[in-house]
Amino acid sequence: MDPYTSWATLERPSFVGRSSLLARLGECTSRLVTVYGPPGAGKTRLVVHHLSDPARGFAPHAPFVVCEVANATSVDEVSAIVRADLGARAEAAPAGGALGDLGEDLAAEGPLVLVLDGLDRASDVAAPAVAAWLARAPELRVVVTSRRRMGLPSEACFEVSALPEAEAVQLFEARTRLLKADFSIHDANAADVKELVRELDCLPLAIELAAGRAAVLSPRELRARLGQRFQLLRGRGGATASHLESAIAVSFELLPDALERALAQASAFRGSFGLEAAEAVLTLPDGALAVDALDELCARSLVRSFEPPTLPGETRFALYESIRAFAEAAFPDEARAAAERHAAFFANLADVLSAKLKETRGGEVMDELAIEEPNLVAAFERSLASAPERAIRAVLALRPLVDAAGPVTTYTERLARARAAAATDGQRARVDLALGRARVLSGDLDRAKDDLERSRVAAEQAGLEDVASEARSILALALYWQGRPDDAVRLYAEAAADGAGELPAGARPGDALFATGVMHLLGGRAQAARPLLEQAVAERRREGDLAALGLALAVYGNVNVELQNHGEARVHFDEAESVLARAKSARFLAMLHLWRAFLLLDEGRLPEAEAMLLRAKEGLEKTQDRFFLRSAVGYLGITRHLAGDPDGALACFEEAIAGATDSGHHYPLGHFLVHKGAVLAKRGQTSVADDTFDAAQRLAQASLRPQLAVTAEVLRSLVDVARAKRAESPEDRAAHTANAELRIKRGTGLRGLAPDRASELSLDIRLALRLAEPEIAELKRELGGAATRATLRVGARGMWFQVGDGPRVDLTRRALLRRLLECLAGSESGGCVDSFALLDAGWPGEIVSAESGLHRVHVAVATLRKMGLGPVLVTEPQGYRIDAAVVRSAT
Repeated sequence: MDPYTSWATLERPSFVGRSSLLARLGECTSRLVTVYGPPGAGKTRLVVHHLSDPARGFAPHAPFVVCEVANATSVDEVSAIVRADLGARAEAAPAGGALGDLGEDLAAEGPLVLVLDGLDRASDVAAPAVAAWLARAPELRVVVTSRRRMGLPSEACFEVSALPEAEAVQLFEARTRLLKADFSIHDANAADVKELVRELDCLPLAIELAAGRAAVLSPRELRARLGQRFQLLRGRGGATASHLESAIAVSFELLPDALERALAQASAFRGSFGLEAAEAVLTLPDGALAVDALDELCARSLVRSFEPPTLPGETRFALYESIRAFAEAAFPDEARAAAERHAAFFANLADVLSAKLKETRGGEVMDELAIEEPNLVAAFERSLASAPERAIRAVLALRPLVDAAGPVTTYTERLARARAAAATDGQRARVDLALGRARVLSGDLDRAKDDLERSRVAAEQAGLEDVASEARSILALALYWQGRPDDAVRLYAEAAADGAGELPAGARPGDALFATGVMHLLGGRAQAARPLLEQAVAERRREGDLAALGLALAVYGNVNVELQNHGEARVHFDEAESVLARAKSARFLAMLHLWRAFLLLDEGRLPEAEAMLLRAKEGLEKTQDRFFLRSAVGYLGITRHLAGDPDGALACFEEAIAGATDSGHHYPLGHFLVHKGAVLAKRGQTSVADDTFDAAQRLAQASLRPQLAVTAEVLRSLVDVARAKRAESPEDRAAHTANAELRIKRGTGLRGLAPDRASELSLDIRLALRLAEPEIAELKRELGGAATRATLRVGARGMWFQVGDGPRVDLTRRALLRRLLECLAGSESGGCVDSFALLDAGWPGEIVSAESGLHRVHVAVATLRKMGLGPVLVTEPQGYRIDAAVVRSAT
């Protein structure tokens, strides 16, 4: 077949990607171009695609000839192939003349692009001849495809490496459709396709061969069989040129023995590696330097070097996985010996990185840990059976990385295997501590408690008080979350409700303050939590632990959201974002985004809140933090409910409830059951809603967070609203409406508060009120408002008061409160009484500063609310008013 005609006119699959490389190739003005890269990178396909484009910038309008010279080993063989291909072209185009001197013949062709495809074996010896041809033929341009550069002064080099992941996925889809026209990438298979192309190094040949199996294997099944990649990735018909293995084998055939050994030893590495590691693992003959071997292997496109963006200034090396697997299989003895040296080196590096992390508390050390993770995992796997102590050092070094960024599942499995191999109390204590922490993240609180308890006992026996202290702290929080405060207090004295107790030995002050503040926050005591967390932030700054500081700032911001100090919350969230970015803690950042969403929810910015919750959800899914993931999903449901999307809300609540049920975490289970009940009530499914609220309120009774009971009572008012809307008579409708309003007042009264005092209610209660109150207000408007108005009875001279049918509250010994009540109840038509009028009534004749006086009024009004006036005492911008029909009594 005419080589010119075959390459120019043969119908081939569509070309995918490489747009930037093609653009640079089109701008090149050099007459000698080398396109080089590893086997399977698609060098020939790229060149032919470019030359076949009529609009190409490279040698426009010039014909091209592709000469396959992969098997040529001398300049004579290369020349013979070129002569033969030019002769074939001459027969197809009679204008060509007889072949004499090759340089002269090339010159006689006029404008021509000569492609020397696969010039690997004869690259060195052919270089002078190519230079001579270019000198003799001024209109000639030469394009070489090879695994290495030729090294000529005039040579323009273009490296073809792996495809970007998005283009690799696109290529797999395009080639798979040639066999299965209905194939597409969708939610169910997208993750498998992405992982498949990554495991194939994003190299076009490997991807196309994998796609060739698509008629019988799905992407997931292809991934599962990559352990036999060379048997799997073979072209049809047994053509060895289509085999991935044969493409790589050619490169190995061209290597000197010393470089073969070096490459086989480098197969011990996983991911990438630095020069220091290479010098420890590669043992080369005659004192050869590892850097020289790596330099030559990079020049031959068998090893690649790069500068990681996270570690600027450091050179890393890596093997494509297919090349690594070939080298390991081809030279098993070299690979095994190197694997032992690799495991020893990285077990020691684990200790070095752990020590550096304790000193620096994050930052660049986390980047080092992240980039060495594949090698540390390999060291663990290689050492577990023969040197378990070494394996345990390697796997424990990864704990900060998993804490910060996940994923948890595979790490938990490795830790379980490490624990089975642990030989001493100290080893068991450290492994169980890491295992307990990981299981808390995954939401498996029951097994986490067992791990942490074992860690505490083993650490105390081994005299590792720092490990025992950390185990106690995490165990205390886990027990608290599951409704076991007595056990929590026993392990961590400062977990008690009043914050009293001694620090566990070995604990950092910041740990104690943070844990106590969190427990106050969980217990619905945000005011008590605030100063403790403020102190915790200060301690974290002194301790220098970036991740711990970022988390403390984020939780402190969350406390300020609870207290509606939105400005302060933003300041602390912004600083937390900056600190956690420096600490490289993706998990804590995702938690921060969850709490930022709380702020946006509180401000009523629902679209922004939803976007932030989706961002948090994505981060928590990536890090496999199921504990906080269920909260992100549940609050996404609340956001959608507030935005008028009950179907979307219900789907989120079902997902969050399922996650909380699996872990036995009481509060989110009860909280999202309550919100599910609210959606069901709005849909008119009152019986099912009642059952849901009953289940939630049983959990509320066992919960240590009082806001759950309040939220449940407030949202259950929507059941009464639904029944009011279905009521046939105005009287029944008014009764159900009054019952709904009473539920809200009774619910908030559980804390001695009135619903209008939003600053004294938790975020969860405020959101519940925003769902319930508009529904009740609409019913009241339809009923004319007065039909459901409460009654306030006031005794003579304010000696007592009674709200509705509630208990009579005696004020005979509270003269100050009597004067304030008289002033409020005496306002005409329930009008507003400003704070200064109340100051004059309560403290007649006293001269005080405005700030001090207003504080007195605030405290006294809060006392009246707690004593029972809360349901009818409303705060207005100018002061306070009684929202009830006031009935005076003569006694």
